[in-house]
Amino acid sequence: MQPTADGNCWIRCIKGDHTITLVSTTGDVITIVTCTTEVFDILSLPNQLLVTCTDKCIRQMVMNKGKYTLSKSKWIDTDPLNPICVCVTSNGDILVTLTDKTSSSIEPNSTSVLVRYSSKGKKLARAHKDGHGQDLFFIPGNISTSNTGTVAVVNGTSIAPHAGNLVVLDNSLNLTHRYIWHGLAVPAEDQLPNITEDFKVTAVLFNHLGLLIISELYSRTVQLLDPKCNLLKVLVTDLQDYPRSLALHADGDLWVGLRMEQLMCTNTRVISHLRRHNKSKYDSKTCTAVTLDLEHLCGFFREFITSETVSCLF
Repeated sequence: MQPTADGNCWIRCIKGDHTITLVSTTGDVITIVTCTTEVFDILSLPNQLLVTCTDKCIRQMVMNKGKYTLSKSKWIDTDPLNPICVCVTSNGDILVTLTDKTSSSIEPNSTSVLVRYSSKGKKLARAHKDGHGQDLFFIPGNISTSNTGTVAVVNGTSIAPHAGNLVVLDNSLNLTHRYIWHGLAVPAEDQLPNITEDFKVTAVLFNHLGLLIISELYSRTVQLLDPKCNLLKVLVTDLQDYPRSLALHADGDLWVGLRMEQLMCTNTRVISHLRRHNKSKYDSKTCTAVTLDLEHLCGFFREFITSETVSCLF
């Protein structure tokens, strides 16, 4: 999901459908854009809409006669790597996760990196290895950056097909911390312990205070971390299904995309459902949360349902 400056939100399919959809804050579909290639991610800038594509490039969406179309020319050629996710820094640079992996199995000669580009598409920096000479990423995905330049990347791991942690880097793209389990942060100088339990960070965002908001698949929670990946609290515990994506609007609303494979809706528009945030105390040993009501609201989150299976949208 990608919020726009005017409060709307772009959403895209994980796979199988070459369309991206613009919806309003009330859930109404504004436009559906059919692309000539599958789209991995969307970046909405003040005067530019970028998409990462499966044909190993980043392209612009062009507005022509009131309609969006995918540009035939490549804005950034990333060959031989596939661009996965993209975000913009506070100074206008573009951060992109890239990989040449084709599966979740271990491929000894594969490459997975984070690259910083200028606003004109010039390559500026690249993050590949940690201080121990080990690969930073197995399958890098969703990215977010704070106002001070700290970068957080969701990283799928080789532990299992559906496992993943969070990698946090400084403004120079040097590793600072990893978040590998509920309440367990590992600083850059430490070796990673063996974690075999089911755990997968699916999305990450920085808020205006520089705190991290993440969604975790198996516990179906949304969690709040400090910049060193220390767990502060669990924001949401009662999600109906697995959280797959997050988007934070300027008004403070948090959008949570769910993957409800069994849920169908006959409506032709996206339905948004508002719920109050909860302040929670998390038990990392049992992977459960005790929810405490807040006297004052700190925001909302929205769950999306579409006329097709939600797994298509998220």
